[in-house]
Amino acid sequence: MGQVHLQGLKLKYLSCNFFSGYTDISNLDCIFMRACKISYLTTLAEERILQAMSVTGKNIRRLEVGSVKSSDLLCSTLPHLTSLHKLIFEQTPLAVKHLYHLSESIRNVVDIFVSFSAQDVKSMVEWSKSRDACVYCKLFKCSISANETDICNWMLQQDGICITQCEFEAKGEFQPYDEISISWSNILSK
Repeated sequence: MGQVHLQGLKLKYLSCNFFSGYTDISNLDCIFMRACKISYLTTLAEERILQAMSVTGKNIRRLEVGSVKSSDLLCSTLPHLTSLHKLIFEQTPLAVKHLYHLSESIRNVVDIFVSFSAQDVKSMVEWSKSRDACVYCKLFKCSISANETDICNWMLQQDGICITQCEFEAKGEFQPYDEISISWSNILSK
């Protein structure tokens, strides 16, 4: 809690997860950073970390974001992460929008506990097919409305996509939506 000054630190890894309280991070240098996890941050801390990544985050290979408040700032940061291989969204519902801001280095995209429509999944599949490198995508424990659960059949009809998992868990008494877990990768034409 309080002010955290990181000036002069050559951090390789940073994990910030503040469920409550106020923390103000300043002077973050991401030049040496390889992995970062940020979730449940104050708006100010989130903005400072994302701005630092935009300027000095080109070596970050893994980024995990949860409950991001500033999706526009995240979108503007992603193209600067030119070494990013793995991106994990947790409870950040605008993931499909973010995909088109990713650099060519991305190889793995994971969404956890996000609400999706069938159109969102189709957009992710189309994005996967447009990549010139093999990209593995996973939607884990994501909710989808019951009338859209035929998405796996649609995916099976797509050329250039290999489905490695497609499972539904029907909604229960306390769960308003069905949960879906889908994993797939694009198949590069030789």
